[in-house]
Amino acid sequence: MARNGGGIFAGDGQVTITGTITGCEAVGGDTPSGESEKSKGDGGAIKATDAKITINNTAKLIDNVAHGSGGAIYTGGELNMSGGEISGNTASSQGGGIYLNNKASMTMSGGQITNNTAANDNGGVYYAGGASGSSVSVTLGGTAITGNSAYQDGGGVYAEKYTAITMSSGSLQNNSATRNGGGVYLGGSVTLTATGGTIENNSAISQGGGAYVGGQAVLTLSGAEVRNNKSAAGAGVYIAGNGTMNMSAGQITGNTASQANGGAVNVENGTSRINFSGDPTIYNNLSGGTQKNVVLSVDSNDVIQVTGEMNTPDQNDKIGVYVPDGNTLYNAHGGALDPFGAYDALLSTDPLYRFYNDRNGLRGGGRTTDDRVVWIQMAQLTVKKTIAGETTPSGKTFSYTLNVLGNYNYAWSNDGTNSSHGVFTTGLQTASDQSSTTFTLGNDNQAVFNNLPAGLSIELTETGADGYILSVLQSENKKIASHETNDFVVTFRMTDDADSNANQAVLSIENKVSFIPPAPTGFTQGFAPYAGMLIAGILLVLLALRKRKEELSHPSA
Repeated sequence: MARNGGGIFAGDGQVTITGTITGCEAVGGDTPSGESEKSKGDGGAIKATDAKITINNTAKLIDNVAHGSGGAIYTGGELNMSGGEISGNTASSQGGGIYLNNKASMTMSGGQITNNTAANDNGGVYYAGGASGSSVSVTLGGTAITGNSAYQDGGGVYAEKYTAITMSSGSLQNNSATRNGGGVYLGGSVTLTATGGTIENNSAISQGGGAYVGGQAVLTLSGAEVRNNKSAAGAGVYIAGNGTMNMSAGQITGNTASQANGGAVNVENGTSRINFSGDPTIYNNLSGGTQKNVVLSVDSNDVIQVTGEMNTPDQNDKIGVYVPDGNTLYNAHGGALDPFGAYDALLSTDPLYRFYNDRNGLRGGGRTTDDRVVWIQMAQLTVKKTIAGETTPSGKTFSYTLNVLGNYNYAWSNDGTNSSHGVFTTGLQTASDQSSTTFTLGNDNQAVFNNLPAGLSIELTETGADGYILSVLQSENKKIASHETNDFVVTFRMTDDADSNANQAVLSIENKVSFIPPAPTGFTQGFAPYAGMLIAGILLVLLALRKRKEELSHPSA
């Protein structure tokens, strides 16, 4: 038992722990009046001001108590942990396991920090930070911070002021907070950059089961997974104040919120930001048994931002967005062609259909001229081709141009099959105002285009139909053209019923041979000889009839 540093107090120098420190207590001192100051005793096992502390594989700091902060360790110096165990420690104030202050730095490449408690305040592990330019530096890799609890915020980790944390592997799991940030609480100007590892199975009573991002803090996810966390709102990540989440890779999945619109990722106000690029996935998160992933709970098109090039998603790569009903939010941001985010004008058009509307199945994919991202109803277009007539030229094909009309950019693709000639594919296209793709079809061919924008007009042009009578049916039952022509242009509107999954249009195009047999080398050479023979025959018949009439008029004597 000691005032500070229940087991060891070090001003500077180096301390290496290879054995066990257990049952120590930092109780603080007495005031001049004789009243207890036990609440100010820091570092239940170790307190260091500038010393370098090393915790190796055999070290154990267990069941120590600080009546102030840092149940096991309180330090303003350098802390390296490559193994060992810090568990079962208690702080009356902050940092049940570890408290880092001022210019401290911490590197963890192994070991476990488990089941520590901040009894009356914040953080199983507490990073206090310092003034601007004197930040706490923390590197987490291959370390487990598990089962810790905080009476207020930051069950696993609490960081404030100018702390910079990097996480490349390891886990923050099974931690709990009575208030916010079950796994990690980020305040002040803290940055946490997670390139790997997991934040999982943490819980908070209020907000941010996995992570709480407040103040000016920035959480960057470029490979880590945030999964299976629980809280009332923002079960995966809750973003408050001017907090920011950047996500370019990894997953936020399996998180559960208890509030009706709690969601996996929640924002508190319109100054919070969620920046997407690369290959992120936020899906299969529930609130009330319903998919509620990123909850857009404020009337703003600036919270959700596309700030970098997005990868083409696989089938399960989604960023779910839920727009609640309240305060006309859904009417403004939840329907077809409604804006719900912003897009960096300097970027090329991306496959924005990675965004998925949790309410109605609409997909992101539109970009307006003022760089807003809008919802579109994904529709499918099938172009079927048949050639009718007694003779059909072998190998005859027709050329088509497909235009998407309107001042929007859309990512769309052709992945249809040709029933008799294998796969017909033009690959991923980017359709913008009056942009187009071309393809050819022969007899009994079809092309299927997916991810077309419902609600806007499609223009289909056919060329190379010389000598054919054209008949076109839309959706198999409505004739929209029937005429003899060399070329045709048909414009139609894809359906945009947001409550239907049957947003499909079918154009059945029939080209009927208009003469039999077809001219082998052109009309003049192929048909003229037959016409000459017919005319000669008619003249012979007329001459014969005239001669017979004359004989009847002047019979022989």
